[in-house]
Amino acid sequence: MDQASKAIRLRDLPAEIRLATARPTTTWISLISCAGVALMVLGVVSLILGPDRNYYTEAHGFDFVQFFQVFPGRLLCIGIVLTGVGSALDSQVMSRYRAALQDELDAAIDIAEDALPEGCMLTVAQKTEHVYLISLIRQQAPAAAERDMEPVPAGEQ
Repeated sequence: MDQASKAIRLRDLPAEIRLATARPTTTWISLISCAGVALMVLGVVSLILGPDRNYYTEAHGFDFVQFFQVFPGRLLCIGIVLTGVGSALDSQVMSRYRAALQDELDAAIDIAEDALPEGCMLTVAQKTEHVYLISLIRQQAPAAAERDMEPVPAGEQ
C-alpha cells in the first residue's frame, strides 16, 4: 500500500509508507576516519617501539621507515585530527539526513497527538530502505511498570 500521494490518517492505520529520502553515502568520510586511525596506530607503535636515536646522512635524508620513527608525535596528532574531522563530518551528514527524514515523515502522517486513543502510541518501523510501517500500539500502564520496579524488603525475599 503506497501512501506517497496522501497523508496517513488514524483510520488508515496500520499503513505502509514509501519515503523518497535516501541514506547518504559516507564512504569518503569513512576513508578520512580510517586514515586517521591508521596514522594514530602508526604513531603510537613508532613512539613505543621506535629507536632512541636515528642516524642519517644529509645527502640522502630520512628513509621511509626513519620518517615514521622520527615524527611519531606528529603522526599521532595528525591521526587524532583526521579522526575527529571524520567523526564531525559523519555526525553532521547523519543529523541532516535524520532531520530530512523526520520532516518527510511529519508531512506524510496527518495524525494529531491528542487524536490518538488513550493508552496507545504511534510507532514507525522501517521495513526496507524506503518503506516504513506506521501502526498503533498499546502502552504499558505506568502504575504496572512502577509496581514491577519497587524494591522488595530484605525480610520478604
